[in-house]
Amino acid sequence: MTNRHWFAVRSIFRHTNSDLRATFEERISLYMAATVEDAFTLAARDSQNYVSMNEGFLQIKHVDVFQLGHGDSSLHGREV
Repeated sequence: MTNRHWFAVRSIFRHTNSDLRATFEERISLYMAATVEDAFTLAARDSQNYVSMNEGFLQIKHVDVFQLGHGDSSLHGREV
């Protein structure tokens, strides 16, 4: 069985409102994954869903990924 670890992935989004002013949003989400690559894959899927649910949002990029210590399994996919 593969060991899984907690990863935090930080992503940046841009939202352009009706008066064409841009706002930037930073999201940090937690994922239980076996590797950094798996955490990025999970974050990319969640980011696509987030953008599709928020009109005017555009994902700029995933900026960082951090491996965290062991923890509660209920944190998977949570935004912090």
